Formats: sequence, structure tokens, C-alpha cells
Amino acid sequence: RTRRTITSRASTRSGTGGKARGAFWYNPVFKVQTLDGKEVWRRSDYRCKRGDAPGTFYFSFMDNGVTSLEYWRIVDAADDMSWSLYYYAGAAKVAGQAYIGAVLATADGLWPGAEHLERIEKSLWEGCGVKLWEMCEVDNCDCGGAPLDPYHAPVMMPSLLDSTDTVLT
Repeated sequence: RTRRTITSRASTRSGTGGKARGAFWYNPVFKVQTLDGKEVWRRSDYRCKRGDAPGTFYFSFMDNGVTSLEYWRIVDAADDMSWSLYYYAGAAKVAGQAYIGAVLATADGLWPGAEHLERIEKSLWEGCGVKLWEMCEVDNCDCGGAPLDPYHAPVMMPSLLDSTDTVLT
């Protein structure tokens, strides 16, 4: 049975994120299909900074020499955290591209139960400007061989470590 998912796996690295205080790295690994039909793994390196409002973030990254900036916002989540909904808006000004979208994430990668769909649909439209029919499933069932080694050595905030852990510098 094929498992359809609507989430992606990624690693994060907390810490100083370079010189920017309060920044962290997000290193997604994803599979793309090339124009000649091949599937290849790609990775990216997003620098993330918390926004002024709680639950907001700014991601910046470079793709083929073009810098993009994305704004992300937590829109809604189930009380039991079985699903969460995120809005994003981004632009690659030099390339003349701008976009918006939404990500519905679940712990198991499956669509939430029918009892959640009315709330999700309302939050999608009111919080993201996206209709439920505009969402598409992402199939993450064939992720074997994904290069999951992080770009950067993981660094934990000292306050998150207990006395037996080692802090990387």
C-alpha cells in the first residue's frame, strides 16, 4: 500500500546561526524530478530568524545564485498537535518571482481525520488565502537513500543540554 504524506523531513540546527542573534539553520532534503525524468536528491540551507510576532519566521536561502526571502507563520494546530498548518510567502526579487502557499503537517504523514477538515479548511482560507482543493499531497513513502547528514554540525543551545551533554563550538 502506498502511503501518501503531506509532510517533509528536515534537520534544524539551533545556535547563533552565524552572527545574527537568535537565528538558526533549517536544512531540508528533498527529491525533485529533473526535466529528463530522473529523480535526484537536493538539499538547501535556509537561515531562519524569528519574526517580531510569536509564531512568525523569516527564511533566507540561495538557489542557483538567486537569494530568496520567505515569511512563515504558524496559522493553526490541533489541540493534541496531531496536525499543524503553516502559511508562507516568498520572493526572489532578482528573478521576478513571488509566491504564497500553505503546508499542512501531521505527525504520521497522513491526512487528518474527517472531524478536523472543517477547521482546517476554514484556517486555510482565512489564515492563508488558500482553498482546500489547492492543496496537493506529497508522497514521502520512497525516501530511501536520502542524504540526511546535516550541512553543519548540530549545535544545541546550552540551556537545552543537561550536565552530561557536550556542547559543540
